[in-house]
Amino acid sequence: MLKMYCPEMGESIGPEITTHAEMAHYGKHYFVDSIHGPDKIRGVGVKYLGRYALEPDLLKLEIQTHQGSKLVGYYHYKLTTKAFEKLQETMDIGYFMLLN
Repeated sequence: MLKMYCPEMGESIGPEITTHAEMAHYGKHYFVDSIHGPDKIRGVGVKYLGRYALEPDLLKLEIQTHQGSKLVGYYHYKLTTKAFEKLQETMDIGYFMLLN
């Protein structure tokens, strides 16, 4: 299930949501951050991009993030729109929206 929130309006989601999504600039795919590893989120249209860490190890596909970030330990994916629709059916996803 998709739970939309807009941080600019002071909205947030609860800690029970462990998967967060955001649409890419041109709307052809989504970027997803989740505590669920590549063994849980996989399939056609899913590309594993790495895992967030404070001191990344490039051999382990780790992505550097800043001190105090809530994303440390999260996995980062790129999903096609069809793969994202299928993922919505299996888990709760917080959808990050900005006012434009």
